[in-house]
Parts: sequence; C-alpha cells; structure tokens
Amino acid sequence: MKSQENKLDVAIIGGGPAGLSAAIYTFRKGLKTAIFAYEIGGQVAKSGDVENYLGTKRLPGPGLALVFREHIKMLDIPLYEGVLVKEISGKLGEFKILTNDGATYLSRLLIICSGRKPRKLNIPGEERLQNRGLSYCAICDGPLFRNKKVAVIGGGNSALDAALSLAIYSQGVYILNLLPHFTGDPILMAEVGKNSKIKSIFNASATEILGENYVSGLRFQEKTTGKIKTLEVDGVFVEIGQVPNTDFDRLTQKNERGEIKISQDCQTSVPGIFAAGDVTDVGYNQIAVAVGEGAKAGLSAYNLWIKKFA
Repeated sequence: MKSQENKLDVAIIGGGPAGLSAAIYTFRKGLKTAIFAYEIGGQVAKSGDVENYLGTKRLPGPGLALVFREHIKMLDIPLYEGVLVKEISGKLGEFKILTNDGATYLSRLLIICSGRKPRKLNIPGEERLQNRGLSYCAICDGPLFRNKKVAVIGGGNSALDAALSLAIYSQGVYILNLLPHFTGDPILMAEVGKNSKIKSIFNASATEILGENYVSGLRFQEKTTGKIKTLEVDGVFVEIGQVPNTDFDRLTQKNERGEIKISQDCQTSVPGIFAAGDVTDVGYNQIAVAVGEGAKAGLSAYNLWIKKFA
C-alpha cells in the first residue's frame, strides 16, 4: 500500500471502543478507512461484567467486545488485526505507518486510539514470572487458577473487578492495597465486602513475587508496622493502573502523565493527527466516553478531509 492510489484517507490505530467508533463514522462518511489493531475490544475485552454502558444492562466485557467486532464486520471496514504499529511519521496528507511485520502504509490523516497498557510493579520476580503465574488480566487467565489461591495487587475498580472475577474460580483471593481504603466504586466495594472468598489486606506494599519456575507466593511489607510478610499463592494479578500506549508516537505532544494532549475536537499538536479514548488527556476512562470521543475524532477528521482533500 505504498502507491498514491492506495493511500488511505484515514488510518485508525487501535481497536478499542474509541478506535472502532471513529472508524464507523469515517467509513460511513465515505472516507477510505482502515483499522490497525493488535486486538479488538481493548480494555473492554479484559473487563468483567459491564453495567454502566447505555443499552447494556449487564454483559461480560468479552461479550461486549464481540458485539463491537460484529458491528465492524457488518460494515465491512478493513481491519488489520494482530498488527502492532511500531512508528508513525510524516505530515498532513503524507503520513506513514510502519507495522511490526515490516509493512508501510500511507494515509492522509491519522486517528490514534491506542489505549493503555498495564502499569508494572517493578519488583523482583515480576518480569521472570510473567505468564508463569503472574498476570495483568484476570478475565484472560483467571480460569487457569481454579481451586487455587491467588492475590490481586491494587485498590481501584480494576482490582476489585479482578478479585470478583477470580473468586468465581479460585479457592481464595487476597487483595493487597497500598492505601488504608479502596478507591473504587461503592457498588464494587460492597460486592467485595460480602464475598466470603475475598480477604482484603490494607496498607500493604508488595516487595517481591516468589517462585522458581512458577509463582509460589508474594512477599509484602506492612506500612503501619514495617513487618515483612509472605502469602502462599499460586497466582498474582497486578491491577495498579495503566499508562498510555504511545511508544510508537514521537510526533504529538504529551502531558506529564504521557497522555496525548488534544483539543475539544480531538486534534493533537500535529495537524492531521487526531486522538481519542484512554490514550488522551480527556480523563474519565470509561467505555461511553471513549465511544463518544471516537465519534468526535472521526467527525473532526472528516471535516478536515473536506477542507484539504475533497
């Protein structure tokens, strides 16, 4: 896709709610659109039950991601799935996208909706035991720990949601929270509190993941006493937040948190590059917000295309 005749009007990087929403709008406006995504659904596909998305009373995250996929498939929007964007370059009308398979794609406009990736603990044992009992996705790997004891590190919605999901399979779940209280939604805190399989440990700082070939335990320090304690668990799930997924983007301006700075119409600091969803500084990392921001980015891209290329 290197020739001028094969140039895209808009290339969308990311297959989460923001990216898919943007694609629907640009495609329906008649722009030559393609989606570049390693996976479809983004964080939705790794979430538990979704109850706060309008029109969806309750649906597991992977189920909602499937609904998103079916919508894209119905419209026959070109999708490059399983592809990682390694680098973007160029300028308005002449952007280049380099992917992990060595291919280069050309596009007049870009919409970055690459979402976020898990924040790491950066403690001994984490890298070595990743995918050997240490995971960043309870929905993905929870069933592997049926009738076993596991620990979740974190205290926000993602940690609470992970603990509830793991309690379905596991013998017991510990939640280690650095703070003296949870920071998630009251409804999730209430569900965790009444689940007999879940034990909460507050003021606890994880210091080491234990195990030779597979996770065998978790070492932590009590902040109030300074004592070092050990939990015997077969799995550890890290849920301490996420960071913007922008390793490929050296063009746009970011804030102090590494989020892409955007205007009200989702325009970045680079003319012709728009951004939407969790990768931006818009705040409120929610499915509904991402879908709305994606739609806005798609419409803004179309308006610019009309001015510059129609």
